[in-house]
Amino acid sequence: LGKAFGSRYVELASIVAGGRRELDLYPYVFCIDILAFFYVGLFYQSAVRDRSPFEEVIHTGDQFPYTYVAVLMTQFFLIVINRILYLVFSGPLRVLYHLASLLLHLGYPMLLFWNANLIASHNTIRAYLAIKSISLALSALQLKYGPPGPASKASPFLTRRATWL
Repeated sequence: LGKAFGSRYVELASIVAGGRRELDLYPYVFCIDILAFFYVGLFYQSAVRDRSPFEEVIHTGDQFPYTYVAVLMTQFFLIVINRILYLVFSGPLRVLYHLASLLLHLGYPMLLFWNANLIASHNTIRAYLAIKSISLALSALQLKYGPPGPASKASPFLTRRATWL
């Protein structure tokens, strides 16, 4: 093509019609979501402490607070829903998942900031929101580039070569 038009640029070897960039970011999103799950599991109790005097009476040493269990269950179900949406890859459901996840991850920390009975460690909550924002950003990039092909879904994450970096 370059020789035909007298161009000094490097000539093209071939052009693939309809070729698109094959990009599978789900393994990275999954790892970041698991990191966020463990972060909540480790730091939720230290980040949120109740100032109520009845806490000692209500919670004994062998029980977890219901908010702690509810937050961990919500994290787990979001990971499962994200995996289902990855396998099915429905664009509108993916957008709804992003909106619901954004509302959950912005709504609950704001309640922690505004509740007068709770002592919230703001740096811990900020770190969690940073982890989840990275996860949502990578998931949004996956939505932008479209679903990965079946070959990239079947290949193992740790042994595959990343050519897009």
